[in-house]
Amino acid sequence: MPHYQFESLECDWKIVRETACSMTLRGSIKDLSFSVDLHFTPPRIATATLIFIGPKGHFTDGLTHSIFEDLSHLLLRRNLKYSILDYSLCFTEDLLDGNFELSPELVKSYQPSSMDDAG
Repeated sequence: MPHYQFESLECDWKIVRETACSMTLRGSIKDLSFSVDLHFTPPRIATATLIFIGPKGHFTDGLTHSIFEDLSHLLLRRNLKYSILDYSLCFTEDLLDGNFELSPELVKSYQPSSMDDAG
């Protein structure tokens, strides 16, 4: 299903996960794949981790610039107040997604005890 925020962008995008304050995206440009974790942090600065999947030499400055231009549009379509995108950039041969469930016992050990609630 196409998303309006991806209209008229240079890269091909898809949403992997989205919350009120972040998005995990997969994209491609000229048969090269990448992943972006984008965090919407107030007030004017967003942060991103951009991961290129494939050999480092294949991603030219021009392609990287196109990706950042698309991210700029995505940010402004979400909130007109953004003016800076802080980022980290890395390269990898393979990228795996997953999740890890915290053990219920560990989660319970961090919950306030009833004594803490009373005092």
